[in-house]
Amino acid sequence: MMRQRIFDLQLSVETTSLYLLFEGLSADKSNVSTQEIFKVWNSTEALFKKGLEELEEKKIIARVLADSEHNGYYRLVNNNRLQCACGENSGINGQQFIRQAR
Repeated sequence: MMRQRIFDLQLSVETTSLYLLFEGLSADKSNVSTQEIFKVWNSTEALFKKGLEELEEKKIIARVLADSEHNGYYRLVNNNRLQCACGENSGINGQQFIRQAR
């Protein structure tokens, strides 16, 4: 599960926390607004934005809509399709995360 693998990606504590907030808030719906997440965020706005960028860059979340400059809607990427593969040219700590098409 991605919940466990998120820690192997060696993201910052804040980015990992942001992912866990996304996961918790999206449990019963597909899209989560940045305003909704920021209400429960306990760090700075700068770290919030940095975490969003990092999660998007790693393709862990995807922006689906922006209704204003300050409110975007995101969804978790279908992380059940992420698989771990070990190999010579692998990434972090000998593990490489690849997306397998079904």
